[in-house]
Amino acid sequence: MIRTIFTFGVAILLLSGDTSAQPISYPSTNPRAIPAPRVPAAGIGPRTASLEKLPQIPNVYPQTNAAAPSAIGFVRSPTTAVSAAPRIKGQLCELAQIVAVVGGESILAGDLEAEMLQIRERISENVTDEQFDLQRPALMKDILKKRVDTMIVYQDFLRQIPKERHGDLISNIGQQFHEKQVALTLKQNKVNTIGELDTLLRSRGSSLQRLKRDFTEQVIAQQMVHQRVDAKKEITHEEMLEYYQQRIADYEFPAKARWEELVVEFLHYRNEQAARREIAELGNEVLRGAPLNAVAKRSGQGPRHEQGGQYDWTTQGSLRSDPLDEVIFSLPMGKLSQIIRDDDGLHIIRVIERTEAGRESFKVAQVEIKKQISDERRKKRLDEYIGDLRAQTPVWTIFDEGKRRR
Repeated sequence: MIRTIFTFGVAILLLSGDTSAQPISYPSTNPRAIPAPRVPAAGIGPRTASLEKLPQIPNVYPQTNAAAPSAIGFVRSPTTAVSAAPRIKGQLCELAQIVAVVGGESILAGDLEAEMLQIRERISENVTDEQFDLQRPALMKDILKKRVDTMIVYQDFLRQIPKERHGDLISNIGQQFHEKQVALTLKQNKVNTIGELDTLLRSRGSSLQRLKRDFTEQVIAQQMVHQRVDAKKEITHEEMLEYYQQRIADYEFPAKARWEELVVEFLHYRNEQAARREIAELGNEVLRGAPLNAVAKRSGQGPRHEQGGQYDWTTQGSLRSDPLDEVIFSLPMGKLSQIIRDDDGLHIIRVIERTEAGRESFKVAQVEIKKQISDERRKKRLDEYIGDLRAQTPVWTIFDEGKRRR
């Protein structure tokens, strides 16, 4: 839904009665003074391009949109000494340094840095090095958290699945890695041979063997989550209806309209009378048959003159100007408005298309409702599953040096 931005407030004098019986024209003088309206102090103002948030790190559990639980228990510290905290800029720490220990298994800084470099490459055109460095600690912490969760679930596999089945399963996943993942990774990194890929990965603090290990752990973790979390309990009609009724406001939608305008701006004229003569002439050209978009382009005035004065879907109540918002959602479609005055200039608008406010019916919404209920149930089961595993698994990370428990 597109929000139209205006930097002015407006007022309008509407014609009374039906204007379809006779052609209208725009007088070149103002028959009576129209006081300038009050512009709301808070409203939508001009926007400038800004740096978007860095992309979310993909969850290791792609079957669900639910994030893994945020809390991590810290049970013991590793025997290898580590720094108390990462540096804000540059490398997190030395690539061979231990940054987490999960049930006796170590995670190295290089394991995280390889993924960090991939993120950096994906957003290289939109983010400067300085901006990325500011985000680095938070990104690293997020990557490490997901890596810890994956390892916790993988270790649950080692405990729960009979050892005699480990070899075949891991071997099958390794075959998938070599048949599919290696070719994809070669293409992504623009190298031709496995040797070149391994050299490149080692320069990033990783290796082909580590990549295979991470792939295996993630695939197994996904399978374990699927087995432990994906219950088959039916979602009933009554549950979906109750969900809909409790969130009824979420299914309401406002009116919206597409519209176009002619504009003259006071700053280009000696006085308001001159500006009014100009807008009247532009409006009369349209009444005589000229396309409004062509007249708007030729006038060279207004924020959308290059687009022929046309605005895409505007939501009712989203404009800074209440009077303009009122006209757009009351003026008969296809008819030209009277001249509208605001502090910056004069306007004539025409509504191209409009839809009224309403509410999505339960019949239409129930497909999405069923999915939402399923996702919420799954997230709850996932939280419980990961929480139980954390209670059983000793975990330590570099980010919580001062919060260890023994």
